[in-house]
Amino acid sequence: MNCATANASTRRLRRARGFSLIELMIAMVLTGFVVLAVVAIYGSTRENYVNQDEVARLQENVRIGMGLVERTVRQGNYKRIPAARDQNPMLLAAFSFSPLLGIDGGSTTVGDSDTLQITYNGSSKFPADPSDPADGAIVDCTGATVAADQNRASRFAIRVVSGRPWLSCQRTGFDNTWVDLIPDVEAMEIEYGVYADETRTVASFTSWSAAIDPARVVALRLSLLFRSAAEVAPATSATTYPLAERTYGPFNDRFLRTQVESTIVVRSTAM
Repeated sequence: MNCATANASTRRLRRARGFSLIELMIAMVLTGFVVLAVVAIYGSTRENYVNQDEVARLQENVRIGMGLVERTVRQGNYKRIPAARDQNPMLLAAFSFSPLLGIDGGSTTVGDSDTLQITYNGSSKFPADPSDPADGAIVDCTGATVAADQNRASRFAIRVVSGRPWLSCQRTGFDNTWVDLIPDVEAMEIEYGVYADETRTVASFTSWSAAIDPARVVALRLSLLFRSAAEVAPATSATTYPLAERTYGPFNDRFLRTQVESTIVVRSTAM
């Protein structure tokens, strides 16, 4: 056997022999590192997606919740029948109402914050005709239209339903049922701006009390505390949330939270 033939035989034997144990162990270790890296990347990507989804939901709740309350508050004291300057006193008395009513919450316990009730008339194209349907300009807290010959009151409060806090509304004097509107709203605090003279200038805002004349309230300072639907924060937080005269937190959980404040002008009491 010549040298070339011997070398060829040796190469065939090495190819037939396969990988050694050390080579297999190295390959397994490298494969393990690759798998761990892929799992870590997947976990991080999924966590980021969940967090971004919760933040988006939280922001959406803030936008819808604040818009809903602000719209209803601005309808407070709206009177389509009658207009104060061209109707007789008997009609004025028949359609008179207190534009708003507040209840000051007793504590920072979820579901025990402030309550707000806003009252208003509806709107129709021909308000003198009781059969004329609502024109859609005035809607209650559930989005239902209110006709000009109707008197509607929307009462907002925080309710805990099956362990979950909701911004809820009751159509007081209509069907009196509570409708849960926006989930994961933990607190609502309200301060009232009362004018002292005919300039209607508000010097300060105060919590509701029996001393407040609802007819002199021209603005509200609304504070809401929203949280995420799931506990996605990496750890608990020592953050506190000052809403009006009360401070909420810190909370022993991993929910994301944000507080929002808005000053809302109530419809002129001269109308």
